[in-house]
Amino acid sequence: MNNEIKSIKIIPGQPVEGDDFFGREKELELLKEKLSNGLNIIIPGPRRWGKTSFVKEFFRRKISVFKDCYINLHETPSIKSFCDLFIDMRRITDLKSFILEIKEKFIKKNWNSLMDLIPELKTKDVEIKIGKFKEKDNFEQLNALTVIFELFPKYKVILVLDEISDFIIELEKKNKDEAINFLKWLRVLRQDLNVQMILTGSVNITSALQKLKLESLIGDMYLFKLKPLKQDESNLFLKSLLKSKEIEIKGEAFDFCIPKIQNGVHYFIQLFADEISINCQNKIIESKEEISQIYNDLIDVSRASISDFKTRLTRYLTDTEEKAAKKILVNLADNTLIFDDIFPLAGSILSDDKQHLADILQRLCDEGYLIEKNNKYSFISPILADYWLKHCFHEK
Repeated sequence: MNNEIKSIKIIPGQPVEGDDFFGREKELELLKEKLSNGLNIIIPGPRRWGKTSFVKEFFRRKISVFKDCYINLHETPSIKSFCDLFIDMRRITDLKSFILEIKEKFIKKNWNSLMDLIPELKTKDVEIKIGKFKEKDNFEQLNALTVIFELFPKYKVILVLDEISDFIIELEKKNKDEAINFLKWLRVLRQDLNVQMILTGSVNITSALQKLKLESLIGDMYLFKLKPLKQDESNLFLKSLLKSKEIEIKGEAFDFCIPKIQNGVHYFIQLFADEISINCQNKIIESKEEISQIYNDLIDVSRASISDFKTRLTRYLTDTEEKAAKKILVNLADNTLIFDDIFPLAGSILSDDKQHLADILQRLCDEGYLIEKNNKYSFISPILADYWLKHCFHEK
């Protein structure tokens, strides 16, 4: 690893690229290898794990010949919305020949149904402007798009669908058949038209589809896991972030930071660096007292970027599940526990239903609260654990 301390902007919670991208160099090369071998990729991981930054940095660097058609499905409510996002072809850059061939293919094959769905089709330089779909059946719209996907392999375009698991869950809530048919359509693109794709999901894609009994529809895809930073990488990352503010931290102050940034989650290291840059009194921090005061400010309830984890529980859990989750979290805040240790704590809340408890634990991992390794559960970051212990101790 290059141990040079370089200046990296402090941007908590936002996708980063270029000079502000840190780590995961081996994973970038591995992704190139897998795509070059024709594989389709699934990148699962909890929220704020850096999946979007990783994919965008891969294509920004032009590590391979591939270009991306990137679509963020977060808060995309329907298949029609997906189609409207896709036909904004400005998402595919530097592909003048690709765009012109689409137009030629429309004319040559007389795609009347597609032209009926898309009221305006124009090309200007390397940009294509297309009006939104008229109100048609969802799968008329998807099938109409298939002609464009036929050209993807020729021009080495990768379809990147970010946050697809949330999208599928929302579709399933309204109409399970729509969720199934959308996933089947994606599989047809991969298997019959050789369209390569990268799918990412903050709610673990595999577990989400297992719950819907749809995991077979992504069985042909390669599971690509992004690892957390190692301890020496975490240390270097914190120092690099602080360098952008001309702040140096050393001695007993830095010794205090080391256990707080273990587990190597970019997001929480960014939060800590941000708090240091806002509240430090000097450009050189050596005092343990000064850094511990800054840290206490970080885990204060007023810090919305952390307190949001507590309020978020109500968004996707029932009242009973939320009660069990809070019991689980506060007991894990100062311990690492196995499933059999957790069950006596929360089992009675869930009528002693072990599967229900397992589902909640999986959801807490998917949502970026916990990590599980060798059947041992712990908080994803010591910073989040300390916040929970400080503010939720009464729920123990």
